[in-house]
Order: sequence, then structure tokens, then C-alpha cells
Amino acid sequence: MLLALALYCYGNTFPLGLHFDESKKVRFILTHEQDFKHPIFLLQLGRFVNLFLRLVDDQAVAIAARYSVAVVSVLIVPGIYKVARFSLGHRASLLTALMVGTCPTIVVHSHYFKEDMLFTVTAIWSLYFFIRFLQSPSTITAIWFGSLVGLAFASHYKSLLLLIVFAPFLLNSNRYYLGPVERHAEKDDSIFLGTIWRLTFFAGVIATLVFAVINWPIFVHPNDFYQGSNYELQHAVKGHGIPIYALPNWFTYHLRHNILSGMSTPLTMMSLLGFFSAIGSWRRIGLSVKVVVLTTVVFYFVPEISPTKPPPDDGRYVIPAVVTLGFFAGWLTEECWKTGSGLIRFLTVIATLGVLSYSIYDTSNLVIHLNQDTRSKARKWIDNNLQSDETVAWQPLAAPWHVGPMKGIDMVELQRGNFDYVVVSSFHYDRYLNAATRLGQSAAIYEQAKSFQELFQRPFVEIQPAYRSFAFSNPTIRIVKFSRGSE
Repeated sequence: MLLALALYCYGNTFPLGLHFDESKKVRFILTHEQDFKHPIFLLQLGRFVNLFLRLVDDQAVAIAARYSVAVVSVLIVPGIYKVARFSLGHRASLLTALMVGTCPTIVVHSHYFKEDMLFTVTAIWSLYFFIRFLQSPSTITAIWFGSLVGLAFASHYKSLLLLIVFAPFLLNSNRYYLGPVERHAEKDDSIFLGTIWRLTFFAGVIATLVFAVINWPIFVHPNDFYQGSNYELQHAVKGHGIPIYALPNWFTYHLRHNILSGMSTPLTMMSLLGFFSAIGSWRRIGLSVKVVVLTTVVFYFVPEISPTKPPPDDGRYVIPAVVTLGFFAGWLTEECWKTGSGLIRFLTVIATLGVLSYSIYDTSNLVIHLNQDTRSKARKWIDNNLQSDETVAWQPLAAPWHVGPMKGIDMVELQRGNFDYVVVSSFHYDRYLNAATRLGQSAAIYEQAKSFQELFQRPFVEIQPAYRSFAFSNPTIRIVKFSRGSE
């Protein structure tokens, strides 16, 4: 946990505006407003922290809010450890927690004031208390189960997917009871299931109360809640401006574009091998492993089927699947250790050390470069190379401050403004250039791609990341000479 805390907190002072959504959320903290495009647990956390710090500067509020997310995110380490302990030994569970806790996408997203890590933490702990509830149904376990599910509901609308995970196990809950043997042998299934369903209903009431307490402004501004939640629903169904469909990508878009880069290729391969091995051993694996398998399937394929994959950082939609997939890397090592020969054990140790070392290396480099963002370097290049009378048009996601709203580039407007330079980000132009290679986009997408292609016919200076672009950090920046002889 100390390693995770150090990784999650290091480099949290990068400028406000590098992450596109943070400026709005900081404003919401200071003004006590919300648009309910997400449940407001994240905002309430930021407000709670600022209740003590009483910060008024936007940058300071953002940094404090990032640290609060980082601290909460650390709880993912004991969370996945506890889930792993249902089926794995102490050492394999520690290894699982280490692999997940140092995973690149987990560490980097713990630096952002976004809902994704808050939801992932509450979702993993919901799984833990769900399994405990199934194995030992009681008022106490129902309270814990309901409370964590309520926190998950209060974190993100996609928490409703947890219900898909819970349902089949609740319907067969009499199989998973681990109470006294005498009681198990003598119980009447109908009586037992009646008790389970009463406790499940009680847990549902607890979850609803927790959600309502955190999201109490819903009752004051119900229309805002309807508009915000409906906005997200429409995006989930229709896409976020640039729909990307699962079938043309053979249901592998998130795997190829986000999981391989977010987990590192070696850890992804190890996790997938363990995942498919667990499926192949379905009859002999226990309840907890089956819960994690189904959670991985649901939280991978629902975002994959949804056309909502808006760049940059559409990888944040599958972070819960990354955590549960990482569990199977630890599961695989224990299986190899328990059933393998001496040679297999030796190769397992070597492979695990290699996978873990590469993952930590990748993570460390990404974290180190959070405060060496290409947009700050672009600002320095502008300051050092432009004359005082030369003008610059900063486009969205290209400056080390918030430039909004997120919209396409307008060549006519730029020409009318007689700018000398236009600064654009790969987070912006790749959004349209990549989308234009796919069928089914709106005419505006193809027009925007054409505009960027036209823009790049002009001379430009390119600033590339020292390591690599990832999530909302370190895009490639192009400083394009636009007018005054550039035609």
C-alpha cells in the first residue's frame, strides 16, 4: 500500500487544464453546483476536503482534489487482496494486489480528479462484501454489502452493471452458503432463499439510502438530474460524437487500444491466459473466481458494445475490467505453482518477475512525465521563439490551461483572425483523423478530418512526448505556421 500511495501521489501538481474535465469539476466544488452527468460522490469528496482546507484558488483546489482521489484509490490494493484471498493463498494474493496496484492505467488514473477510480474502488469492495454476503448471509453482511453498493451507485451510473453480476449468484445463492454443516444439511431451500431475498432487499434499501444521502441535491434539482443522467444515457447508446462500434472491431477495440497499453502487454497476456484457464476450469473454481470472471466479462463487453469510446482516454471506461483481469495473473501463478513441476515453478517465477518489473518500469515512466507534459513544453517553445507581435491560436487540449469548449477546428475563423501560429494536440486532431477512417460517421467528422489535413500542409514544429502519450497526458503537439507568408 505504501508503494501504491507513493506512485498515486507523485506528480499530482501538474497544471489545471491538462485534464479537460477538471476545470468544470473544480468550479462545481467552489460553487456547489453540479450537472449530474455523473453522480456526485466525487464532487462531495472534493467539497469535504475543501471544507477543512478552505482553498479558493482553482489550481490549489484541483491539487487537493487529486490527492483525495489518490488516497482513496490506494484502497484498491487491499480490496483486490481481500477478493483474491477467497481463492488464493496469502502470497499469491499479495502478488495480485502488487500487480494491480502498480498497473500503469490504475496508477495514472489515480492522478486525475475523475470518477473512474472512485467507482472502481467501491466496485471492488462491493464484490468482496457481495461474496461474504453470499457465503454468510446476515444483517451485518447485508449492511456492509448495501453500503458499498450504495457508494458505487453514488460514484458512477455504470455501477448499475453490478446488478448484472449479482443477479445469477443471488438466484443460486443456496449453493454458496458456508454456514455450519449441520444447518446446511438440514435447511429447507425455500426458507433459506426467503431469508436471502429479505436480506437482499434490506441491502438494497441501505444502498438506496447511501446513494440518496450523498446525492441529496437530486431532490432539490430533479430536472438537472434528469437532464444530466439522460445526457449520459444517450451517449452510452448513440456514442459521444464519434461512435465506434464493436462488430467492425471484432469486439477487441478496448483490448487492442486500451488494455494492452494500460496494463502493459506482458501483464495483459499473463492475465488473459489466467482468465481463459479459469473459464476452462469452470466446474472446479470457487464462487469468488466465478464472480470475478463474470465481472470481467460484463465490465469489458458492455463498454465494448457501447459506441461511446470518445478519445482521448476512452480507456477509462474499462478500468474495472483491468482490475478484475489483473486478478487472473495472480490466479495463474498460484495454479502453476500448485500443479506444476519444478521447471514450471521456476519459469513461473521468472515470468512473474519479468511481467512485474516491466509493468513497474512503464508505470514509473508515465508518472515521472506527468509534470513534463508536452503542452508545457509547447508553451516554452512559443515564449522562446515567437516575436512579441506574433499571435497564437491555442486549440482544445493543446495548451497547459483549459481551452474550451471541445469542438472542431474552424479554418475560416482562423484565417479571419489572422493568426501567425495555430497550436493543435494529437488528442484533438487524432480524434477526427482516426474517426474518418471508420464508416458511419457524420459528415462533420469527415469535414473536420479534411480541415486538419489541410492545416498540416503548412509547415509545423512537432513536440513529441519524451516517453509516450497516455490517458490525458503528453499528447503530440504541433505548432503550425499559419499566416504571414505561410500560404
